[in-house]
Amino acid sequence: MNQRSNFVLILTVVFIILNSCASTNRNAGSLSDAMDKASDDHHGSRKIVAVVKDPEEEPETEDEVYVVRSTGNDDSGIAFEDKPKDLSFGFTAGTGMLSKDSFFGMTSFSFCLEQFYKSRRSAFIELGGFYSPLQTVESDEFDPESDTIVQALDGGIFSLYAQIRLRFYTTPKHTFLGNYFSLGGGVHWMFWNYKNELEIIEYDEYDNPTGTDTVSSDQLWGFDLNGSAGINLIQAEHFVLGAEFIPGIIIWGPETNQGFTNDVFAPFFYLRTNFNFMIK
Repeated sequence: MNQRSNFVLILTVVFIILNSCASTNRNAGSLSDAMDKASDDHHGSRKIVAVVKDPEEEPETEDEVYVVRSTGNDDSGIAFEDKPKDLSFGFTAGTGMLSKDSFFGMTSFSFCLEQFYKSRRSAFIELGGFYSPLQTVESDEFDPESDTIVQALDGGIFSLYAQIRLRFYTTPKHTFLGNYFSLGGGVHWMFWNYKNELEIIEYDEYDNPTGTDTVSSDQLWGFDLNGSAGINLIQAEHFVLGAEFIPGIIIWGPETNQGFTNDVFAPFFYLRTNFNFMIK
């Protein structure tokens, strides 16, 4: 697998995740209203009225074939070679904190690939997920009994993610210790379960009933922007053991998979500590 194939692979995975996050094409009102009705404190009806829009038909276009010729270099200054050079595979595991008081930290795990394209620059590709449990401990600043998210969800949130980070090393690869900084971005697909099922009554745009749907879970996609500072504690001939600190922000989309308008999940600021093990 050459370097260009590696980048094509991550772009394909990102496209699949975004395509999977497609909405049900209905307008079911606000997410905060859905969470209120899903909580144990709600004793009334858990029915929600939604309007389903007809999907717009895209105009048919003739198929066109494009031929892309590789010259070995692209405009970004990354030189692609016929054979992989300094390619490593491995995994990361870590913990961190979220800015949202409704959740008690985060635990992450990922599979990763690192490809050097210059002597001190590499592309670090990561496919993984993180879990954040609900905060159930009361403090002077937070009361879980009055928190919308804690009362509405059954368990915490789980997010799958795919991202790429460009690493800039300050040390050569042959030294025992290594140091680097990075900038990266990616996509998230967050899942959660409601404490109580919601019944969505669907109507078309002409107020004709079209059916009902029972909802027990939902999903939301988001974009991740981050940076990191890392140190490789051991850079041996065949493996690397290191740690890094990753501050970042996840900006969540405007609509959930079930058609609720997102007025609950504001951007998440986070700080993760990752430990990674790579095999060359």
